[in-house]
Amino acid sequence: MEYKLSKFIKKYFGRYIDTYLPGEKEVLFEKAEPYFDRFMHEAPDFGGKDNMMASNMDITAAFFAFYEASDHRIDGRAILVLIDWLYEDYKWVTFLTDMNKRKYVKPLYYKIYRKHAKEVEEHKKKGEWMGTWSFQINPDGREEGIYYHMIGCPLYSFVKEHGYENLMPYVCKFDFIFERFLHARLIRTQTEATGGSYCDYWFVADKSRTAEKYKDFKSV
Repeated sequence: MEYKLSKFIKKYFGRYIDTYLPGEKEVLFEKAEPYFDRFMHEAPDFGGKDNMMASNMDITAAFFAFYEASDHRIDGRAILVLIDWLYEDYKWVTFLTDMNKRKYVKPLYYKIYRKHAKEVEEHKKKGEWMGTWSFQINPDGREEGIYYHMIGCPLYSFVKEHGYENLMPYVCKFDFIFERFLHARLIRTQTEATGGSYCDYWFVADKSRTAEKYKDFKSV
C-alpha cells in the first residue's frame, strides 16, 4: 500500500509554501510524498480510518515529510501558523461548542470519548490498534469541565525513533486548538514527552473561576 498526502494536508501545507516559500510548492510536494509514504509505513498500528485518532499520525507524518523535503525550513513555526489558519477556517464551530454557553458540549464530548475508549480496548484485546492511545475518561471524577488522560503516545514514540525530539513541543501544540474551539482553558500538567506517564487534559470554560485561577499557569 502506498500512502499519499491527502487533499486536506496539501491544502494547508501548500498554502504555507505559497506564503513563505513561494515558487517551491511543486518541488516540495514531489520530495515530501516519498517521505510521507515511508513515515506512514513506519508508524504504529492505528487501525487506519476506523480509528478517529488516526488523522493525528497523518498530520504528524506530513509535517516531518515537509520538514525533510524543505531541508528543515518548514519547521515548528509552520505548525503554529497552520493552527491559526485552521482556527480561522473553522471558527464557526465555536458558536456550537462554547463551554460557557452550551451545556451539551461536556456530555457530548464524554459520550464520544467514552465510546472511543471502549472501542480501543476491544481492538487491543484482539491484538489490533496496538500502537494507538489508551484513554482514561475523568479518572478523578472531576465535576467541572472535561478531563481525561491519554496513555501511550504513539506520536512521541515516532518522534523519538526518528530523532525529532526538539520538535515534539510543536506537535503537542495542536492540542491547544481545542481551547479556541471550546472557548476553554486547557490545564495540562504533564505529557509523556515531558517525562509523564500519560498526557492529562482538563478543559474548563475560559470564563470560569477555575480558568481565572489558572490564568498564570503554563500548561505543557
